Amino acid sequence: MKPKYPKSDAVKAVVAEYPGFPSRTLARMLVDKHPGLFTGVEDARSIVRIYRGANGDRLRKDFPGFKHRRREFGSTSDGVYPLPDPIADRTTEWKVRKLEFDRCFLLSDVHVPFHDRAAVETAFAHAKAMKPDLILLDGDFADFYSVSFFDKDPRRRYRLADEIEWVKTFLEFTRDTFPKAKIVAKEGNHEERLARNVWKDAPELACVRLPDGSPCVDLGVLLDYDGFGIEGVGNKQPILLGEHLYVLHGHEFRAPMTNPVNPARGLFLRTKTNAICGDMHQTSQHTESGLGHTISTWSIGCLCNLRPAYMPLNKWNHGFAMVESHRGNWSVVNHKIINGKVV
Repeated sequence: MKPKYPKSDAVKAVVAEYPGFPSRTLARMLVDKHPGLFTGVEDARSIVRIYRGANGDRLRKDFPGFKHRRREFGSTSDGVYPLPDPIADRTTEWKVRKLEFDRCFLLSDVHVPFHDRAAVETAFAHAKAMKPDLILLDGDFADFYSVSFFDKDPRRRYRLADEIEWVKTFLEFTRDTFPKAKIVAKEGNHEERLARNVWKDAPELACVRLPDGSPCVDLGVLLDYDGFGIEGVGNKQPILLGEHLYVLHGHEFRAPMTNPVNPARGLFLRTKTNAICGDMHQTSQHTESGLGHTISTWSIGCLCNLRPAYMPLNKWNHGFAMVESHRGNWSVVNHKIINGKVV
């Protein structure tokens, strides 16, 4: 029997099966799976958005399957239609990761293989002399240029396999430099490129799980975190250093962190708590005092090439931070690297 509402039935099925996928990805899947049913990707995407409640009341009422859904779900005695069961977003378990430490070497935005060798070696040499017990890679230690959505220079034909090996070499260098320290690697927006590439080009693969329950395309497995003794922190997951300092990469917010004053002030306006981030490639600090309390925020510099081909003119600088714990209190020294020297 031919379904009465073929479009709505097809959309309903794919939304239920892949609740965490972006609407455009689901639309592509629908067009591929049901040739001729939809006029194109935008047609399918519009209907997916209606089912997800993202197109407004007017479009929902005009949608041919709207009354059909009302009949299917029924109504209460007072004529009010019940809410559908919520779909839990199981793709990300959002939680704050708390880390205890005495002295932390905090670095961000190395962007291997586009790192600056001299800046990396200078930062690591300084940190090694400080004998940190915690090394925190605060995102974008990998670039993953090969799976970027941006236009790519055809002269740079890097394979993902090559980039993975380059990043593993950097992780090996980090472990060799700090053999006894705890190393934690937090994902940034560039590490996120890997998952987004799978969602876009191989959505079925995103649902495959290994025997231990982990995704078949897992950053920690690809980069051999276990072999290097590294603990991973997932995408957009905040870290709490001690009791009072939050660590973000900087891409966790939809709007960019930059503002006319400095990135640290942008971080303050969004968090309203003591926090530090990378992502902006710029060293900055902001402090505000209220009634009985003081809040400080920082952004740290990068360790990558300061003059990339896509944006040679910028406000970037090399840098890193050292964070120390003092019996419940803490301090941040936000270093710059200028002309090969830590200042």
